[in-house]
Amino acid sequence: MLGKRLLNNDEAEAATKTAIKLGYIGIGTAEAYENEEGVGRGIRNFGISRDKLFVTTRVVAEAKSYEAAKV
Repeated sequence: MLGKRLLNNDEAEAATKTAIKLGYIGIGTAEAYENEEGVGRGIRNFGISRDKLFVTTRVVAEAKSYEAAKV
């Protein structure tokens, strides 16, 4: 599993593409990291089918329901 804790969106995009190229199938991020957009761009721009990856994210503690989360 590749985590993305201290990366900005551009770094997260590059790291995601590199990880996929190296064979990673697990990508982890969190709403609090504020780089989920970069992770998504990395997946999309790599050109791999999304169903080939396991992408996990965590939401902030205040988001205790789908309605409260920024989904």
